[in-house]
Amino acid sequence: VVTMQFVEQVEGFFHTRAEVIRFRDDPSYKEFMKRWNLRIFFQLRFQKVVNAVDAALADPPGEESWDGASDLVLPAAQAVWTNMSLLWSSDTFLVPLTHRFLKLSMQLLARFRSWVEQGVQSGPEGVPWGTLAPEIHVFLYHDVEALVAKTRGAHVHHVHHDNSQLASVRSILEEAFALSATGLEETLAPLLDLIVRPMVKKCEETLGASRGIIGVYRMTNKPLPTSHSFFIPNVLTPLSTFLHEHRAHLSQNAMERVIEAVLLRVTESYADMITSLFTTFRQTENSLKRFQPKKSSPHISQDTISDEEKIRTQLWLDVEEYGRQMNSLRGHSDEFEPHHRLRECVAKFREGQLYN
Repeated sequence: VVTMQFVEQVEGFFHTRAEVIRFRDDPSYKEFMKRWNLRIFFQLRFQKVVNAVDAALADPPGEESWDGASDLVLPAAQAVWTNMSLLWSSDTFLVPLTHRFLKLSMQLLARFRSWVEQGVQSGPEGVPWGTLAPEIHVFLYHDVEALVAKTRGAHVHHVHHDNSQLASVRSILEEAFALSATGLEETLAPLLDLIVRPMVKKCEETLGASRGIIGVYRMTNKPLPTSHSFFIPNVLTPLSTFLHEHRAHLSQNAMERVIEAVLLRVTESYADMITSLFTTFRQTENSLKRFQPKKSSPHISQDTISDEEKIRTQLWLDVEEYGRQMNSLRGHSDEFEPHHRLRECVAKFREGQLYN
């Protein structure tokens, strides 16, 4: 390395690229360079880096804890970043090997991406990463997002700052690192799914109590409801608990993506549930009418509230409270299209449009 730094310093005295090329074409330069085998130098570094990263990626992520001392949590991500940075450090990097170090850097990121993708689909020995502790999924998401940001920003700046001779290929390096970062970024979507899936399931389990609303008001003479059902404030508790526990582990953008993903799935599930409830109610009512003899009811007041109206009112109150809980988690009350569709389901039931 010291020898190559000396050569690079000599080349620094030339004013044009053409002069550097003539210098390298000189027989004395070639004879001197034969004494230093760059291929062997690179192979030694290659083996050291690859072995370290492969060892870190040999197993699924374990039960790690984050003390906040590092901006990366899992050993696998730390190994990739540490060794990629090592390639471009002043103690290792050589300008003539720029293309090799760039290729190896991209291979390290691709190897990490493959490790994440295989783990998300089906981990080692067929054990899916979905069975890992929820915080591991959070740490994985955090580390992937951090590596993407580092590769696009801090790493490129570090490479150019420490190696001014790379100015002529700056755009090539930036494009290559950006391409690797984009590929790694594609793993965020399946990781997000691993994070939100358990929360959605828990939310839907609580929401399942809505199926009992028909039984509460059908032929029970209960008064018209005036408040939401008791379980509605608890529907999104799994999400609020997650936000409280992991706010320090994920970026603001990641938290927003988690919130939107959970709310989208739960709200769509809620709409499907209400539609199913209305369908069942109407079918049951129509069946009862066919088998019950018609009776005149001259003394029934026009102000009598039907069971259907009570059910619709209860569902409407529930949907409105759900919307307030939802907006509280989102941090704003801007229109959320899935909730708009949910409200329309209840409104159409009242207007008799849902099954026309």
